[in-house]
Amino acid sequence: MDEKQLTQQPEEETTMLPEDFAQKILDSVPPIEDIPLAAPQTTPNGGTMQYQVPQPQNMQNGGTMQYQAPQPQNMQNGGTMHYQAPQPQNTPNGGTRQYQTPQPQNMQNGGTMHYQAPQPSTSDSPKKKSRKGLWIGLSIGGGVVVLAGIILTILLLTGVFSNFTVDFSEFYEIKVEGYDGYGKAEVVLKDTASEMIASDERYQILNTATFTLTKEDHIKNGETIEATVNYDQAFAEEKRITITNQTLTVTAENLEEANVVDPFEFLTISVDGISPVATISLVDESETKLFTYGFKNEVTYVKNGDEITIVASYDEAEFEEKGLVAAETEMTYKVENLAEYVMSTDMLTNNMRLLINESTGAKLENVLKSNRYSIIYKINDPDFSFMSSLSFKDITVEKSYLLTKNTPDNWSANNMVYDQYKLTAVLSQNGNEREYTMYALVGVSDLIEENGALRPIEANNVTFYLSYLGLDASTLYDDVFKGYEQNYTITEMPAP
Repeated sequence: MDEKQLTQQPEEETTMLPEDFAQKILDSVPPIEDIPLAAPQTTPNGGTMQYQVPQPQNMQNGGTMQYQAPQPQNMQNGGTMHYQAPQPQNTPNGGTRQYQTPQPQNMQNGGTMHYQAPQPSTSDSPKKKSRKGLWIGLSIGGGVVVLAGIILTILLLTGVFSNFTVDFSEFYEIKVEGYDGYGKAEVVLKDTASEMIASDERYQILNTATFTLTKEDHIKNGETIEATVNYDQAFAEEKRITITNQTLTVTAENLEEANVVDPFEFLTISVDGISPVATISLVDESETKLFTYGFKNEVTYVKNGDEITIVASYDEAEFEEKGLVAAETEMTYKVENLAEYVMSTDMLTNNMRLLINESTGAKLENVLKSNRYSIIYKINDPDFSFMSSLSFKDITVEKSYLLTKNTPDNWSANNMVYDQYKLTAVLSQNGNEREYTMYALVGVSDLIEENGALRPIEANNVTFYLSYLGLDASTLYDDVFKGYEQNYTITEMPAP
C-alpha cells in the first residue's frame, strides 16, 4: 500500500487567550475509543485480508515475544485470506520467540487461504501472564492523563480557573482617636499593606475603595463603629477578584476623659436694624480668646426667621497641648422679634390701611388748598380764567398700590403704599360752573410693622406732587410708576 504524504499549511499566527489555548489542546486529543486501529488492507479485485491480533501470554523474567505481521499478496477475483495470529507461550528466563507470519500467494476465482499460526510449546519455566492489549490501553490512557495534567498545570499557571481573593480587613482598619464623647473615626490603610499592593496589580482594587462610616465623630467608649466598603466592581470582575470582609468593625475604647470648652459661652450676638435689612455682629467677651468666629455662609443682611450658622475656629495643636476639647463648634442663631418693613399685602391689616389713609388724605387736602392756580392751569379750560373759584368734593380712595423693593437695602425706600384718590374739581366764574373728575396718587414710604402694629408715620415720608394729579387715571399710573417697575414689585390692593 502506498504511503500518503500529508502537507500541513502554516497557520496564521494569532494572539490567543490562555483559556482558549487550553481548550484547543483538549480538543486536539481524540477519545480513546476513536484511536484508529490497523485498517484491513484491500487486495486486487476487492479482496480483503483479515488478521487475528495475537494475544500475548505471560512470560517470565521480562521476556519479550515479537511478531511479524503477515504481508498480503495479490489475490484475484476478490478472494479473502484469513490468518490466525500465533499464540505465544511462556519462555524460560526471559527468552524471546519470534514468528514469521506465512506469506500468502496469489489465488484465483475468489479462493480463500487460511493459515494457522504456529503454536509455541510450553517452556519449563514458571508461567507469568502478560496482556499486551492491556499494556497498550494503559499506555494510551496514561498518555491522556499526563497530557490532561500538563493542560491543567498550564491553566493553573495562567490563572484561568483561579480567583484572586482580597480581604479588605487585611489592609484597612478603623481608627478612633480623641476623647471620650468626642472621638473621631476614620478608615486608614494598615502599615503592612503598601508592600502587598506593590506586589500584584490586582491589589490596585484597594485604591478604588471608599468607606461609609456609621458614625464619624462624637464617639464615646463602648460604641461600635462600622465601615462599609465600596469598590470598583468592574475592575474586580475583569481581574477575577473575589472580595471578602466588606464591612469593618471596631469598638471604641481607652478614650480619655475630655476637658471640654464651650466655644459660645462668652460670645455675644447682636442684631441691629429693621428686617429684612438688619445687620448681625459677633463679639467675643472671653479672656482667653481661644476661638475666632464667623458665619458658615456669607451674610449681608438678616431678617426675621433667618437661621444663621455661626462657626467657631481654634488652633488644634494648642488644644491638644493643653488637653482641651471644643464642644460643638457650630451653632444656629435664629433672627426674630425685629421691627420689620412691610413687604407683603398680608402684613397690612385693615387698621394699618386706615392709618395710611389718614396720612395720605391730610397730605392731599393741604396740597389742594395751597395750589389753586396750578390746579386751574392743569385743568386748562379756556372758559375759566385764573380768577375763577376752585373747590373739591367727593374725595374718596378708589384703590391702593403696594411697592416693595426687589433687593432691600439701607439707603432707599424699601416699601411704599400709594392711595389712588378720585375727586371732583369745581370751577365757577361769572355765574358759570363746571365740574371735572380728577385722580391723585399720594404715597407713604418705609412703613414699619412692630409688635403687630404700624409704627407712627413720619410726615416727611408722605409724598404728593402736583404731577401726581391728573384727569386720566391710566395716564397718571404710567407717569408715576413707570420709573419704579425695574426695582420694585407693584401689587394692587382694593380700597380699605
